[in-house]
Amino acid sequence: MLCLSQQLERMGHSCLVIRRSNHNYETIIEGIKFVNLKTRDSSIGFAELYYKAANYIIKKKMQVDVVNFQNYFMAPIFGRKLERQGIKTCYTQHSFAIDNPKNSKMKGYISLFVCYVSCLFSNNLITVGQNLSQIIKKRIHKVPAIVRCGIFMPTDSKVSSSILNQINIEKDRYFLTISRIDPVKNLDVLIAGFKKYKGNKKLVIAGNTDNDYGQLLKELAADDKRIIFPGSVVNANKEMLLRNCFAYCLVSSSEGFPISLLEAMAYGKRCITSDIHPIVEALSEELGMWCKVGMSEDISDALAVMDEGKDRSYYENAIKKRVEQNFTWETSAKAFLSYIDIIG
Repeated sequence: MLCLSQQLERMGHSCLVIRRSNHNYETIIEGIKFVNLKTRDSSIGFAELYYKAANYIIKKKMQVDVVNFQNYFMAPIFGRKLERQGIKTCYTQHSFAIDNPKNSKMKGYISLFVCYVSCLFSNNLITVGQNLSQIIKKRIHKVPAIVRCGIFMPTDSKVSSSILNQINIEKDRYFLTISRIDPVKNLDVLIAGFKKYKGNKKLVIAGNTDNDYGQLLKELAADDKRIIFPGSVVNANKEMLLRNCFAYCLVSSSEGFPISLLEAMAYGKRCITSDIHPIVEALSEELGMWCKVGMSEDISDALAVMDEGKDRSYYENAIKKRVEQNFTWETSAKAFLSYIDIIG
């Protein structure tokens, strides 16, 4: 939402982001105003956020034209309060709890049922990819508009970061993944596949490992010194890692629309990925090195083939061109504004 808001502001629109927090406060992040509302850290917290956000807008008598809720979960119910004030509302779904293996089936089905009931109150639905659009049509029996996630294309300006020296890696000598450390990302499978790889490159897994799954990953990787965990990386450190990696890995079992993959593609990085629909939609069948979900053997084979470097220049140029032509935030913002023009 920060990036989309920044692009919309560049196009002459004013944006405000309201989000969950453990206390109430306002702040400015990269030029965008954020209103943080205290809510519980649970699924009920989403309902609290939407209720409080609607009340905040009304009580402040804000001159708002459009409110875009980032979920179907309860949001259309509270959005009706805004619609009665003459404000357009729309609802964007990025993924479903039922598709994340860390959630119980019971929680997934309850969340899906709540989304279904909530969407009886609105037809102004958005999602982030063609595959998710088909899933929503099947599960909720409505056809959402598609506004894909995007990226800002990187510039050629010099990056000031010492992270390569800090973690003892060299340009073009490591595979990279930057990820939320979550079982749905299948990083344990990536580690298993990499440990079978006989080459001399390293594997960098960037993300906050301060959770149970993160500790498991470190235990799995303990006997292979080629696997490095630098922790969370942002800004210049993140850019430096993306610019200089040999190839990018994303072997998730579920994605909405993978921004981390788009970021790697923007640097022309070849990609070793799971063959799930959202990733194929972003990368295209022709440009990926595909692995079956959960198959470490596929990953180790892909790493070895990638190491050979056949047609590297062709793939790098084609990948960068694909994201530049299809998946920038400017493209996303234009699609969003076009949809806003037609909704009631």
